[in-house]
Amino acid sequence: MIKKEIFYIGAEFGAGAGTIGCEKAPCVISDNIPQVKNKMATMITMDNSKRRKECVDNLAESCKNLARAVYEQKQKNHFPIVIGGDHSSGFGTWSGATKDEGDYGVLWVDAHFDLHTFETSDSSNPHGMPVAGLMGYGDNRLTNILYNGIKVKPENVAFIGTRCYESKERELAEKLNIKVFYAEEVKKVGFAKCFQSVISSFQNKGIKFGISFDMDCLDVQEITAVGTPVKNGLILNDVMDSFNNTNLEGLDVLEVVEYNPQLDKTGNDVNVVKKVLSCFDKNILI
Repeated sequence: MIKKEIFYIGAEFGAGAGTIGCEKAPCVISDNIPQVKNKMATMITMDNSKRRKECVDNLAESCKNLARAVYEQKQKNHFPIVIGGDHSSGFGTWSGATKDEGDYGVLWVDAHFDLHTFETSDSSNPHGMPVAGLMGYGDNRLTNILYNGIKVKPENVAFIGTRCYESKERELAEKLNIKVFYAEEVKKVGFAKCFQSVISSFQNKGIKFGISFDMDCLDVQEITAVGTPVKNGLILNDVMDSFNNTNLEGLDVLEVVEYNPQLDKTGNDVNVVKKVLSCFDKNILI
């Protein structure tokens, strides 16, 4: 149960992904969920005309604006929920969330590691790079958003649902001893146990933390309107049960990304986003 007043921040980011369309998600979600529209604090726009390495200057500027918006909402003692956009918004969201916090935890619920840099990525799509950037790896225009230096220490990062990655990413995760619950382990022991383990670790450290929820963490049977769908994903009801029934004391920022309205052929997948948000915003009825 989120005790603070919730405000939403739209992040119209699409240049960081390989498939266009995610930049339309904040407006589509807002149009379909009145509670989001009524509590939309600001909409961060981005020039999405350039892509891959060519978009970095635009991305850095938009991430700076996003980081400021998140930080300002926290300063007002609000609970900000960032609605993306592709996952390159993570550079901005968590730069704003971590400012002035010292140690801070981030749970990355995602099919992917997002641990690439331009040196390791074949696609050069920035939405596959934010976790690396938050730990200080990669283009310094993206690692120094809002303030210079590392945003999150490796020991305060955790992944759940990871199942699609390159060897360089796994090597970095193992080198840094980052906690990873791969999809096969989640299937074996259950999402609830993995989720509780991560949340408890943050709470035991006495640090604030945030959740970055990429819609492609879910199985393709749950949602198809994502840019990079991957089979053998998480089950929506399991995720919702854990979100609804876990003590989330210390959680102060949420990010929900990678819904792509252009791929939502039936118009029903936006309701999956609505269900996820309803776990945190009890004003959203499903």
